[in-house]
Amino acid sequence: MRLLSRFAIGFSSALVVSTEVGAFECTPIPVGVEHAVAQVAGTPLPEHLAALYDLHPGGAREALVYLSGSEWCGSGGCTLLVFEQHDARWHPVSRITLVRPPIRALPVASGGWAALFVQVSGGGIINGYTAELPFGANGYASNPTIPPAHPITGQPGGVTIIGAHGCGDHARVAPDNSSMRTG
Repeated sequence: MRLLSRFAIGFSSALVVSTEVGAFECTPIPVGVEHAVAQVAGTPLPEHLAALYDLHPGGAREALVYLSGSEWCGSGGCTLLVFEQHDARWHPVSRITLVRPPIRALPVASGGWAALFVQVSGGGIINGYTAELPFGANGYASNPTIPPAHPITGQPGGVTIIGAHGCGDHARVAPDNSSMRTG
C-alpha cells in the first residue's frame, strides 16, 4: 500500500481515505476539492496528501489536504488546508501552517467540530510534541505553535487521518490515560 501511495503521489494524484470503521480505502480525490485547492494555492494542484473525514457532525465529510513541496513547507512543517462542501462546492475552512503528520482527529467538541492533533517539531523546536488545534469562529487554529493551539502530553487517541505516507498509515489509536493539556 505504501509503495502505491508514494507512486501515486509522485504523479500529483492524491489519495483519499474512506473513514468508515474498518474501511480505509484509497480512492481519487474529488475534482471539486482539486479546484478548491488550486484556487487557494494560486497554482495548479501542488504535490499533496489528502483525505475525507467527517470533522463536523452532520454526515458530510470534510476534505483535509496536506500540501508539500518547497512552496508549502519549511523547517517547521508544511501547510494543511481544510475544506467543507455546501451548495455543491468545496469552500475553505482553515489554512494551518507548520504541520507535520500524523494528523489525527478526536471527536472532542470544539465549536462543534472534531479537534485536530498534529506533530510540532523542527524550525527551532528541539523537543517535538503533539498540539491540539481547536476550532473557533475563524476555523481551526492557524499555527500549532501559538494559542489558541496548545501542546498536550500522552497519546491523543482518535483516528489518524493523514499519516506520514498517506492512507497506508491509517489507524485507530486508543487514548493514553495521561493525555491532558499542558498549556
